[in-house]
Amino acid sequence: MALLTVPVLLVAPGLDVPGHVAAWIDGPPGTTQVATPAVAGRPVRGYVPGEPTQSPDAPPPTLVAPLPPTPVLPAPPPPAPTPTTAPLPLPTVSSAVRTGVIRSGGVPVSVRRAAGIDSPDDPKLADGSPVLVSYSSELQTGGEAWRAVRGLNGVAGWVPSAMVAIDSR
Repeated sequence: MALLTVPVLLVAPGLDVPGHVAAWIDGPPGTTQVATPAVAGRPVRGYVPGEPTQSPDAPPPTLVAPLPPTPVLPAPPPPAPTPTTAPLPLPTVSSAVRTGVIRSGGVPVSVRRAAGIDSPDDPKLADGSPVLVSYSSELQTGGEAWRAVRGLNGVAGWVPSAMVAIDSR
């Protein structure tokens, strides 16, 4: 057996209890929508001025995907000019370097960074090593003549003139 309880309402002057109960039972008041006047034949979206409007019986427009942009290729480089110069002349006696050989009696020769100045880490050229010798005149330092040389191994500097035999042409 079920017991039904009914809430007791307090009745007081100025309270509209039956009206509140009826509003509670009916629910929230309904909202009314005001219809906006539509322009005849104008679509709701996608309107473009100057285009004819579609009739309600017309099929919807077909959408076409935009084409991808065509890549802009860089212009090919201009062709390289062909050299029109004459071949270089062979070196003559007046060229900047001559060939020579280190002649030190079997002892390696120190190649100095500066003529006449000895350093503990000066590179050495072995006796009989071919070298390029500067065509300029000898440099006199401390009473000794020096020549600027470059070995085939890349070592460059100064050696005593007495240790270099310059090849004759």
